[in-house]
Amino acid sequence: MADGQNAPETKRVETVWDQDRARGDEASAPGTSGWRGGISGGDWTIFGAIAAVAFAIGIVNALSGAQDAAWRGDSYDIGRRLFWELSSIIVILLLVPILVLAVRRMRQPRGLAIRIGIAAVALLGFSALHITGMVWVRKLALWLAGSAYDFHFSLAVILYEFRKMP
Repeated sequence: MADGQNAPETKRVETVWDQDRARGDEASAPGTSGWRGGISGGDWTIFGAIAAVAFAIGIVNALSGAQDAAWRGDSYDIGRRLFWELSSIIVILLLVPILVLAVRRMRQPRGLAIRIGIAAVALLGFSALHITGMVWVRKLALWLAGSAYDFHFSLAVILYEFRKMP
C-alpha cells in the first residue's frame, strides 16, 4: 500500500481491452448458463444429485412392489419391476431440460397469468412426453429382447373416467 500512496492518479482500467473480448474469455458464474450454453458445473452437480435420488427412489419402489406382491402370493419378478421404474426415471431425467427452460422463462419479469400459462404448458408437455417416451423405451427394449409391450391406451376409457369426475 505504501508504494501506491504517492503515485499519480491514473485510470486503473484499460477500457480498450474490454471492447473486443473473445466469447468465453471470462469465467462464467456458477449456475445455469443459458439454453444454448448448456449446463455449467454447478448445474451438473445438482443434476447428478437429482439423478442419484431418482434412481434410489426407483429401486426402492421396485423392491417395495416386489415385497407387496410376494406378501399377496403373486409373482414378484424384481427384474420387470426394476425395468418399469427405471424406464420411467430415465425418460424423466432426459426431459429435465424442459423444466429448466420453463423455470427460466417464468423468472423473466412478466405477469402472473403468463407465468401460470408457462407452467401449465410445461407440465402438460412434460407429462405427455414422459408417458410417450416411457412407452417407447419399453416397446423398444422389449422388442430387442424378443418380447412386446402393450400400453393399453384407450381414449374411450379416459373420456369415461373424465365424465365420472364430480
